[in-house]
Amino acid sequence: GHQSAEYLQKEFGMPFVDITPMGVTECARFVRAVEEVVKPQGYTDFDFGEYIDEQTRFVSQAAWFSRSIDCQNLTGKRAVVFGDSTHAAGMTKVLAKEMGIKVVWAGTFCKHDEEWFREQVEGLVDEVLITDDH
Repeated sequence: GHQSAEYLQKEFGMPFVDITPMGVTECARFVRAVEEVVKPQGYTDFDFGEYIDEQTRFVSQAAWFSRSIDCQNLTGKRAVVFGDSTHAAGMTKVLAKEMGIKVVWAGTFCKHDEEWFREQVEGLVDEVLITDDH
């Protein structure tokens, strides 16, 4: 996980991306972060911006879903999210930012990722719980 990536970066200069590509917004952020890693290494013949645009507008069904009756019925609903740190943070972002669902509580059992998890969900939830008692 994150600790291993930090170790590899510190010891061997290996870059890493710590964005979970869940949802349209985070997928775009992830691709931009990958671009920042590979362009200095000479990988310049790929248009990352065009790729993000194409995926967002033509491949992803997120825009259609956000206008659909199914999604409209979810707007304003409340949710609780709990799981491993990366998936719980990713799902919290999708629910809060992309679907209009109020996340009242988000948590993880990954106590070693507590600081990272809190940073990821800050401002998106009413309450955060970090526990290994599940």
